[in-house]
Amino acid sequence: MARNNTEVKKSKFLEVFRKKMCNINATCKAVDISRQTFYNWLDKFDSFKKGVEEIEDALHDDVESKMLGQIFVDNNPTMMMFYAKTKMKHRGYVEQFSHNHSAEVVWNEEKTYIEVGEPESSKAAKMIQTSSAVVVESEDNEEEYN
Repeated sequence: MARNNTEVKKSKFLEVFRKKMCNINATCKAVDISRQTFYNWLDKFDSFKKGVEEIEDALHDDVESKMLGQIFVDNNPTMMMFYAKTKMKHRGYVEQFSHNHSAEVVWNEEKTYIEVGEPESSKAAKMIQTSSAVVVESEDNEEEYN
């Protein structure tokens, strides 16, 4: 019986998926399954996966038809440029970007010592190793550091 219920839900999913224009989340909610169940079905059932892909392809065809309508019926120049850049690259309709960057990277292993004033009797010396931001503190300002 569980198998039959799964088959019914998969069929219902594909029907609703088309109506929801391939919105996975909305379809899962409408069919009362989790998103993970959807992905499990994709992995487990080839016929379900094929159905999903066919519905997605049909949606892509519809979108492309709308784009072409905007190009040839509405004479939308923005859509013409978008279409040319995405579908006519082989004819040279591509955007080219030129980036010129230069940078100099200096890795400094030099240790820097900073004396920090403390109340009256003692001073604290801090050693900062710049390459790894290690901070070592000492209360004894008489010590030598190499």
